[in-house]
Amino acid sequence: ISESFDWNYPSLNWSHFHSLANLLSLRNGGQAEPSWSSDTVLEEDWDPDDNGDGDTPSMDTRSAHQLSDLGHGKLKRRFLDCLAEFAANKKGRIARNEGFSDVDRPAFDKLGKVLGLLSCNSADQSEILLWEEMVLYHQNRIEHSYIPNLRASFKAYDAVRWRNDANTPENSSVSDATLSVLRTLFFDPNINGTSTLEKHTRLVIASYNLRQTRNIEEVLYSSPSATSRSKSLWLDICLLARLRVAFQNFKDIALTLPSFEQGTIILVHRPFAPANPSQRLLNLKQTFGILQLDLGPATTKAVLDQNWTVAKIERVFAKRQKQKPNVHAEVQMLIFLNTTQVRLDFFFSRWFRFSIWA
Repeated sequence: ISESFDWNYPSLNWSHFHSLANLLSLRNGGQAEPSWSSDTVLEEDWDPDDNGDGDTPSMDTRSAHQLSDLGHGKLKRRFLDCLAEFAANKKGRIARNEGFSDVDRPAFDKLGKVLGLLSCNSADQSEILLWEEMVLYHQNRIEHSYIPNLRASFKAYDAVRWRNDANTPENSSVSDATLSVLRTLFFDPNINGTSTLEKHTRLVIASYNLRQTRNIEEVLYSSPSATSRSKSLWLDICLLARLRVAFQNFKDIALTLPSFEQGTIILVHRPFAPANPSQRLLNLKQTFGILQLDLGPATTKAVLDQNWTVAKIERVFAKRQKQKPNVHAEVQMLIFLNTTQVRLDFFFSRWFRFSIWA
């Protein structure tokens, strides 16, 4: 809803609309399609030969279906995970839906071209280009977030390990030897002469190799002897390793799906969210009153499907009422298509017919 939207038409009420929208946002699993989320971020245990199509290679699009399941559903979801990982070159960027600026465009243009080259089986050189582009785009976050956090985690972990060295179990000694590769990259002054790109590449790959080592995960995170400091170190290692995981999945998906050769990544600018009109905000009881419902535990459970107390729901709802409204991704796409004068009827007919996913 743009800044110029006129709420003065008969039967339009901003307070009612805003309150009901926030009430719907509290509903657990209340979206039109079943929700999907990966238990493990960017998992790698997928089979490239399994396209996720199941028994629906051709689907009648005259009736409603979940578009993401019209073919290669698993790979498409993994690609979107990878794309989100690539886009998250700033902490919290994706969660806050900050959108993109003009400085992001060259990186995404190059990403689309390199994925197209990979799809054409130009693997060797394209893999190098893809990996370097991913590391360069994340350079700022690696330097100012991942590296300081891992340095601090190593120092905290080593302080406890050296203090308890006499009682160190054998498997912990093995893990320390394995960790020494990454530790050296952080603290050895002799590697300071390398380029920033090479240093960051080494750090990410070393973290990725540790992430792939099961006994390291057991010692640092899942064993009974794991401490809060060892767990923190393991999580920081995994955060840095995600970039390499995304690279591996990008590469495998581009070689599997046939459509990347002609693919283009188009960034949609995030429109400014409209300011709240100067109207009073309704509380939860008043919002339930719009629906002619009484506010109580049974009703809130039936409407919101949340195992919360009424008092908690009232607090969360009141906080959400005061927040500046966000522009949903679907609306952002429609605004973009409208401002670029794309024929919407043609776009939607192609979308439903060929299951374009974006």
